[in-house]
Amino acid sequence: MEKTCNYQLIVLCCLLLVSCSGSTTTTPVVYSGTIAHPDRPQSIVLIGDTQATGWVEFWRESNDDVRKAILDKVAEENPALILHVGDVVFYGSGSSHWEEFDNNAQEIRKRGIPIFPVLGNHEYFGNNATAQAYFFSRFPAADHQQWYSFRFDSLGFILLNSNFSELTDDEIHSQNAWYSRELAKLQADSSVSAIITACHHPPFTNSTVVDGDADVQSYFVSEFTDNRYTKTKLFVTGHCHSYEHFVHNGRHFLVTGGGGGPRQEVDTTQAHKYRDLYIGAPIRPLHFCTLTREGSELLIQMKCVDKGTGNWTVGDTFRIQ
Repeated sequence: MEKTCNYQLIVLCCLLLVSCSGSTTTTPVVYSGTIAHPDRPQSIVLIGDTQATGWVEFWRESNDDVRKAILDKVAEENPALILHVGDVVFYGSGSSHWEEFDNNAQEIRKRGIPIFPVLGNHEYFGNNATAQAYFFSRFPAADHQQWYSFRFDSLGFILLNSNFSELTDDEIHSQNAWYSRELAKLQADSSVSAIITACHHPPFTNSTVVDGDADVQSYFVSEFTDNRYTKTKLFVTGHCHSYEHFVHNGRHFLVTGGGGGPRQEVDTTQAHKYRDLYIGAPIRPLHFCTLTREGSELLIQMKCVDKGTGNWTVGDTFRIQ
């Protein structure tokens, strides 16, 4: 839930964009949905919130000058795959917004790096049918499913739709039942060493703009941290345009929303809600994360860019046994 913005005003303004940002006849752009190229490093990029700052958010930071550099750096990493935790674009049903992302991500497309995305709230902006068509036509890995799973190496991934206000009661029930079955199946599979879950909305965040999502806590986290599942290791989200790292019931929760949207301040005072293991400033760098399996460990690194100099550094590193 937004705290500082009049969200209804934003949505109303977005609807006014339909007339000028609707469907156009263009050559379809499709990103790889197949994990191939065994010669690639066995790393995975975790990224979220690559959307531009909308004109209705005129008071917020704009990162137009660095957003392409972030996606170029992701391509340079040449990962086995990209896990995108939502809000690919600002206005989901606006063709120009998708065209901008396609231009920024052209190096990713040229290298054939597959993108496995989850649906963010911005993927519902405007006309849902149009927005979903733009989303699913680009990302065949999702196979037109609002929630799905896949495996890579010895890792099992479960990707969920946390836009509960856009789902019917039956869809919420169906997703929750599928999620429980998928967790049990991966837990029982001896070839799977770790389970990673992702959705857009974070269950925990100290953001001053968005709240931790109570429904994600109730529906997803309660299952993820159930003692029956010893392989559940990492839960990845975005929505908060920052970087945060929490541990809850022995599981790691990562917020990686630094892909180019307007950054959000996080509360670093004693009044903050959750203990963040990353000690950083209230406004944190634009970034993406890499995940690599090293023997019996998962290595996660946050790679961040200095907006002023364009220099890249490793801003945080942690390991999961």
